[in-house]
Amino acid sequence: MKRALMAIGLTLLSCVPAFARPAVITGRVVQENEQRVVTGLNWTTSLNQALNQAQREGKMVLWVHMLGDISGAT
Repeated sequence: MKRALMAIGLTLLSCVPAFARPAVITGRVVQENEQRVVTGLNWTTSLNQALNQAQREGKMVLWVHMLGDISGAT
């Protein structure tokens, strides 16, 4: 599992050109992206439940550890 996550991380890093700089995006775009993340994915609050489900289905787990509220109201 660790090797798979490391491979994904390295693959994602290799997709970003060295000269890339962060883009400034508007609040509207941020809100649209937030809506897609919140409503477009099946989230669970239990890491153990997610790991068990992923093992049953032969899938990987995307683990996001957040402090605060995704909408920015912390």
